[in-house]
This record gives sequence, C-alpha cells and structure tokens, in this order.
Amino acid sequence: MKDLHIHDQQSFNNKISAIKKSGLNQLHFVADFDRTLTGKNAEGKTPTTSWSIFLSELGEEYSKERNELFNTYYPIETDNSLDLTYKSEQMSIWFTKHL
Repeated sequence: MKDLHIHDQQSFNNKISAIKKSGLNQLHFVADFDRTLTGKNAEGKTPTTSWSIFLSELGEEYSKERNELFNTYYPIETDNSLDLTYKSEQMSIWFTKHL
C-alpha cells in the first residue's frame, strides 16, 4: 500500500485498532451507490458519490460496459411489478458481471 496517502496516520491506526478490537460481528458497511439513502442535497442537486470518483479513472471501455449493464439491469431493479425472486437473481447477475 505504498501509493496510499493517509492524512492522519495515528488516527487511522486508532480506527483500525478499534475495528479489530470490536470484532467482525460489530463491523458494518453502508453503501449508497444507487442513492436510495442520499437522494438530492438541500439545493436539489445530486451530490457526487464516492463511487463516481472512480469512474473517470477506469477508462472509456469500462464506462461503456458499465452503462450497458446499467441500461439492462436498472429497469429491472426499479420495476416493482416484477417477482422478487426474479429481481434478486437479476441483481446478482448484474453485480457479478459488473465485478
């Protein structure tokens, strides 16, 4: 991790120690890549997500493939009339293809 810049190494070390001490059963991640939690800011604008920062770094081919997957699977994700088993299978396929 020689290319990783940590602004406050001591604070980072303290956080890692606290996570290790608490154990994996206390570790939780919240991801809002689809904006179901954040929505728009006070000015009505869509804020930049941490995920979007990486998009410009992954190249044109990635963006094209990502957009194709999005156009295929996002309508399935947001269609409340579809069977949940089917939607779950499709979301799993989307996630796997995207990775």
